[in-house]
Amino acid sequence: MTSRFASSCHTCGKPIKKGEEIIYWPNGKHAGHLACDQADFARSVESFQDEEYYREFNGRGDYR
Repeated sequence: MTSRFASSCHTCGKPIKKGEEIIYWPNGKHAGHLACDQADFARSVESFQDEEYYREFNGRGDYR
């Protein structure tokens, strides 16, 4: 996503400029540079995919 305002990267602490491409983490309400957080983001996406597969495999389509 694109940064809507200037802030700092939660990983490296360096500035994030308004308009820069970032990864936003809604749980902690913080952002990071693509280069700093791309590996963590990829692991998160993999875990989401694993959860979807598990629910489908077990016949559960809900989040309970």
